[in-house]
Amino acid sequence: GNDEDKPPEVPAMGYNTGTEVIRNRLIIFEETTLLRLLYTWSHQTLDYGRGRNGIRYNLAAVEQDLAVALLVGKAPLNIHTTHFQFAGEIHRSGRLAALKARLPQDDLPSATLEAIWEEVDTRERLVGLTALVEEVITFLVSVGGTQVTGLDGETQLSRYVLDTMMVGEERWGACTTVSITSHVQLKHLKCLYTSIEEKEHGDPLSKVLLKYNENLPETLKEEIKQAVYAGFTPSAVVGIMKEFMTEQLTKDTWPANSNLAQYLSFFDTDIEEEEWFEHFPDSLTLAHAVQTYKFLCTLI
Repeated sequence: GNDEDKPPEVPAMGYNTGTEVIRNRLIIFEETTLLRLLYTWSHQTLDYGRGRNGIRYNLAAVEQDLAVALLVGKAPLNIHTTHFQFAGEIHRSGRLAALKARLPQDDLPSATLEAIWEEVDTRERLVGLTALVEEVITFLVSVGGTQVTGLDGETQLSRYVLDTMMVGEERWGACTTVSITSHVQLKHLKCLYTSIEEKEHGDPLSKVLLKYNENLPETLKEEIKQAVYAGFTPSAVVGIMKEFMTEQLTKDTWPANSNLAQYLSFFDTDIEEEEWFEHFPDSLTLAHAVQTYKFLCTLI
């Protein structure tokens, strides 16, 4: 418990720290330094014919002087690396799906979401909230490692941000609202992020390519209704479908005639284990993805 036992505090350095400040703390070895010391601490006999083989070095003195030259005045480095979150990276990198795999997600009550958006009263607060929620998702998925699987989804977002991520009170205060602090838990991150995206950029489905937005024939609508009667649950799949479309169907990557159910099972590997999923119409293709989603929403 003595102060002498505590490690010294090392000031943080980042990308904006002066070059000379960092250079003065680095151990920079140059070959000429060693050659100079070897020359200084060498002893060569003057006997005729023995000059080449008669060189001896005081290696202890070389070692001591080398240590002084390289280590004196040096101190530990505390490097602070900033993570730059680029717009849309959460979707492109598949981090929402990874978040769900690490920490089961749940929706916020609609009344809570309405209260949040009444309280987010400035553009600056919305931008700050967006950046912070993206950082939390990235931290949970990328930085937290295997320890994340032991997290409690009911941990308050505010406590995780302040206590685990060590975000300053001032920044948190500039981003949060009364409803976010009181009601949002880690299990609500995906719902909150999706809601933020819609507020900032409008309906995310508008970015889905037209090739995946073909009209749904009446025959397929009837097939979907029959599937519902057989046990298919629209409310259980619409969230997965929306996430799949916004992450995978905004670029011309997959053939439009591919099986929709198969691609959903690739995207969310747990979905095949659900009993209701076996009733998902096999005749639906990616071309019908958007219109299938919209039709399913009318059946909920």
